[in-house]
Amino acid sequence: MIIRSTVLALAAAGLAAPAGAQVASDVTEEIRLETRAFAQCIAGKSPAKARELLGKSIGSPGYTREMKILMTRSGCVADPDMATFEPLLLSGALAELALRGGEAARIAPGAAAANPGDPALAMADCAVRADRAGAEKLLAAEWLSDAERDAAFELSAALRPCAPAQPLRITPAQLRALVALALLRAGAA
Repeated sequence: MIIRSTVLALAAAGLAAPAGAQVASDVTEEIRLETRAFAQCIAGKSPAKARELLGKSIGSPGYTREMKILMTRSGCVADPDMATFEPLLLSGALAELALRGGEAARIAPGAAAANPGDPALAMADCAVRADRAGAEKLLAAEWLSDAERDAAFELSAALRPCAPAQPLRITPAQLRALVALALLRAGAA
């Protein structure tokens, strides 16, 4: 599977990540799971705060400030000083929860307005239009599974014609987050 992750990075040459995640990070499985648990807790305790965060540009000072407030005041993080969350993955997890929970129609307009002109999200929007079934297959796959990696690899073919000119690498985890955000944004169209 390591080979497939590498190929995804190469096949999607020209990909960029949102301002908060300009280069692919080697996010550990533990951080991915903690980020997902944090997103589930926020969405469960304060859906309005989850919607508000999805309406902010990922990695912007406002996003970072709101994320830190949620980390310290939500009761969702045992030790906020030790918590590490990648903003793109957090937004992606919140978008997935909104899609699964039937909240997409209410959240989509705010999510669509966030991150204007972001090349990574524009690429994901394009890939979702080109291969919606592949995008949905990726989100249907269990996190951190072979099926997730395989679906990310398969979707990479739809990314090539959508990729911006400047090459950057994204991870399968980031691709999943971008696809979730793109599917959520598609609900506003």
